[in-house]
Amino acid sequence: MYIPKIEKQFQGYALGIISEILRKHPEWDSPSATQEAGRTDVLINVLREDLLVIELKDPIDFPSPLNEDLRKQAEDYSHNRGTRYFLTWNIKEWVLWDRYCALDKSVILKENVLSDDDINYYRNHNQLPIDVRKGLFKKIHKLVNILVDLLRDKKLEYELDKQFITNIEALINSYLDQIAHDLFKYYNKNKIFREQMIAYVLNEHQWSWEEKKSRQYKEIERLTRLSLLLIITKVIFYHSLFTKKEGIDLPRFIMPKNADDPKDILKYLWNDYFNVVINRIDFEELLGEKPTFLD
Repeated sequence: MYIPKIEKQFQGYALGIISEILRKHPEWDSPSATQEAGRTDVLINVLREDLLVIELKDPIDFPSPLNEDLRKQAEDYSHNRGTRYFLTWNIKEWVLWDRYCALDKSVILKENVLSDDDINYYRNHNQLPIDVRKGLFKKIHKLVNILVDLLRDKKLEYELDKQFITNIEALINSYLDQIAHDLFKYYNKNKIFREQMIAYVLNEHQWSWEEKKSRQYKEIERLTRLSLLLIITKVIFYHSLFTKKEGIDLPRFIMPKNADDPKDILKYLWNDYFNVVINRIDFEELLGEKPTFLD
């Protein structure tokens, strides 16, 4: 027996309900719910922040909203959009996730949404019974209210936990050897560059530098590690401004997919991101002076 798929149709149906809810809350500062072309996701924006990504699937394809592939797909889109929260919803049930928590602590709530009978009714009529729609309206409204309260009150604090530190270290280590090796090679090859780098380390920053040949690679490696950490600090600083500071028109930081080559990452960071960001920030107004660690 043929059973029609309803993923795309129900996504539009849910989007209509969400938009209706958001129109009732002008105090949320021009809230909106949008869908990217060719996707079955919904992105909710309130208080000038992207609040939630909803990944909606047909229960025939995904019997559980806890499905690992579904979660990873939603988490990836949430990461790209910069949202902390994402929802996996197979129409029958949904799960609300916190992307900033470890996986075993990331589920905020899991809830039954529609019955099998309700879903079958929709498959046959492309709409829900009036009383069922009202119930769905209330559940979505409650869900969005929970997230808005979290956003306003900051009840879930950002934690600089061990997992975060581990991820930062792993990120640095994944590029450290290749960059340090290339830098060391150029350091030995180019006398002018070598002199300029030593002057930069000793005179501008007053860091120590061991000039014995047997220690040169270790010094290069140490400088590379520190440089990578400072780059990450810059990204976190600018992204925090983008997320929390109103009135600063900064671009969203989105690393291109499959950017595994350090040269591709460097091109994006300096040409497409940092050079744009630094020209849009008045550091003296923001901090009283331009911090040297951002140079």
